[in-house]
Amino acid sequence: MTVPLLTITPLDPTTIGTGVDFGAKVTNVDLNRLSDNEFQLIEQALYRYKVLIIPGQGGLEPEKQFAFVRRFDPSAPAEHGHNDAVKGNSLLNGIGNSISVHPEIKLVGGGKQSERFGGRVLKQADHTSYHKFPLTEKQRNEELLTRWHRWHMDAALYATSPPLVTSLLALSIPSGPPLTVVWDDGSGSVLPNVAAGSTGFLSGAKMYSCLDEEQRALVENSEVEYAPWPYQWNGASKGNSNGLGTYHEGKELALEDLPEWREEDVKTYPMLWTNPHTGEKSLQVHSVAVRRLHLRTSPSSPVSTISDLAEVRRILNSLQRPALQPENILCPAYELGDLVLFYNRGVYHSATDYPEAWEGEKGRRTMLQAHIAGSEEPK
Repeated sequence: MTVPLLTITPLDPTTIGTGVDFGAKVTNVDLNRLSDNEFQLIEQALYRYKVLIIPGQGGLEPEKQFAFVRRFDPSAPAEHGHNDAVKGNSLLNGIGNSISVHPEIKLVGGGKQSERFGGRVLKQADHTSYHKFPLTEKQRNEELLTRWHRWHMDAALYATSPPLVTSLLALSIPSGPPLTVVWDDGSGSVLPNVAAGSTGFLSGAKMYSCLDEEQRALVENSEVEYAPWPYQWNGASKGNSNGLGTYHEGKELALEDLPEWREEDVKTYPMLWTNPHTGEKSLQVHSVAVRRLHLRTSPSSPVSTISDLAEVRRILNSLQRPALQPENILCPAYELGDLVLFYNRGVYHSATDYPEAWEGEKGRRTMLQAHIAGSEEPK
């Protein structure tokens, strides 16, 4: 009997946004029994396509999921990519719950979980508790509208390096009707027919390509400085309605009110990151965590440091918002057993929430998430 060979198929362009030039499906593989050759093919595909959907992995053991992720960065420490960075942040605490058989695998989702996970009740990543101006209950439950929760990369952005990859394994998905994502930022942008509980992806390379010549020069030569313990620093702030960046109200903690921190652990990164496997350049900035900008328009020009947070956020929005268009977003519907693997240093992602009125089996979402802090800094 011939065993089917692993197959990598780019996503059908007729089913994704016209501006989406990434994403592929990997079939005929069992990640519990992954050979070296199969891993190499997946690794090559990941850095080319950035988001991979690998169906049929519902039986993947948590230890194997973690080992699979670590295989992309074998020199990295065996610790979750956020580690202690989210402590004290009401938005992030409780969203990632360690599972008993492997503490570095996080249980994320919503609703009452199965007995396999202790029957615990998870609070989904709900925009109504985070956005400054959330949708009303009527808009969510009757009009079936939703929002991008928050566009981000997975990263502590303090003391440890951002993960190379993130994996999400779908073990239970909500069964309600499709939703419409609304930007509500004055643009009128919407993305209809989004499966409940799905994840949106936006390419950092697309974000870079949407800039004009002057903006590209700025991005190519500038750096962002993240706050120490950034999720505590910005934990009281609210998000914008399109999920991009922070609504500026001046609610950040003073540095002296943060947990003890060290200057050498504060992260300053270039705005533009290069994929070492393909050479592709991506604008990669986690805007909610940025405290200062160090700007210049050429390698020889003087550096201008921007510390005023309102101006920092205005500049970042001017660079990131042009790409945030419906046609540029990949938002695949999860199927049970799908493992979604993405290149965390080349895409942004955002959760979508669904009506709280969906109780019981209809509203259960169970995902196992794995990523690890990187062994090297992005360049």
